[in-house]
Amino acid sequence: MSDFEIVNGVLVKYNGPAKNLVIPEGVKEIGERAFRDAFSSFGFGDYSITIPEGVTKIHSNAFAYCSRVEKIVLPNSCIEIGDSAFESCHITKITIPDGVAVISEKAFKGCSNLKSIKLPQTLSSINNQAFYGTAVDKISLPKELFNIGDEAFYNTKLEKVSFPKSLKHIGKRAFSSAFFSNLEEISFSEGLESIGEEAFKNCSN
Repeated sequence: MSDFEIVNGVLVKYNGPAKNLVIPEGVKEIGERAFRDAFSSFGFGDYSITIPEGVTKIHSNAFAYCSRVEKIVLPNSCIEIGDSAFESCHITKITIPDGVAVISEKAFKGCSNLKSIKLPQTLSSINNQAFYGTAVDKISLPKELFNIGDEAFYNTKLEKVSFPKSLKHIGKRAFSSAFFSNLEEISFSEGLESIGEEAFKNCSN
């Protein structure tokens, strides 16, 4: 019996134990909850997942709560990442491929080891709680970005942030913290139209 359940190009379920998993070629989409909890047993570990070229969409909760997974490689073909797609994974870095326009809600929420994030120049919106609770300490925001959603970078370790001229909206508690924030320097853009409530709460530095 195959460890992969694939229906019409959609990987709907993974049932195997592989530590360094390579998803087979021919898969076009990673289905909703396909890997959710698949690697969550026995705490943390150094598991990795490689997603092949040809995959264009990662559905909501596809890899959510895979706490043993420390590395995920996204293909250049990926253009859509669903809500909570990687929530509470143990990954340490991620490169979002060019072509992705939106980081969906809670996409990387709770990835507490996620320190290195590379965003594509095609990105226009970082939605609510997208990087909530990550360990990112620096980030380069793309020049076409116009929206940063509510709590998008809540409880992160960012020390400095510069907003592109394209940015129009910063959501509620976008860069705030429950107790204190590492933010020391902020550069606002002339095009900014709105800043939500408590966007920089507890930025005491």
